[in-house]
Amino acid sequence: MPADNPDPERIQIKHRTTDAVLFECELPVECLSMPPYMKLGWVAKRAIADNADLAGANLAGANLTYAYLAGANLTYADLAGADLTNAYLAGAKLARADLTYANLAGTVGIVGAGHDPRGYEFFAVKQDDGWKVKAGCRWFTFPEAEAHWKNNLDASARVNLLRTLVSLRD
Repeated sequence: MPADNPDPERIQIKHRTTDAVLFECELPVECLSMPPYMKLGWVAKRAIADNADLAGANLAGANLTYAYLAGANLTYADLAGADLTNAYLAGAKLARADLTYANLAGTVGIVGAGHDPRGYEFFAVKQDDGWKVKAGCRWFTFPEAEAHWKNNLDASARVNLLRTLVSLRD
């Protein structure tokens, strides 16, 4: 929650680079005593339920446990350190989203294969048109990822691991 928010009962979700307000709502009384990361998560869930476009949103550290995010536009969103435990992400638009250190335990629609030596974190994300591999700023189908990283043993191993984990989920 931004410190300069003039109304403590209203929480804003801002764009990660422009600071433009993407969504704003008033918190119900029962949420006022929540810590900031839970308030941000509550507002984000409300925004997604209201079909708000959260492309580029700053949701770093937000508590999004059990959130239903199917179809949510989170392109370029900052989800670093967000708690996405048991969230439903199938079909969410996550291109170029920052998922660094996000908790993905039990999520549906996304699996992780850790960081390679260059620091890129590898994910497989279920999109409307099938599973995509995300690493750094790249988004590939499995065949495209295999072709792109055919000469990088670590990256190839991560792509194979993702393919295996996806096959176990489907």
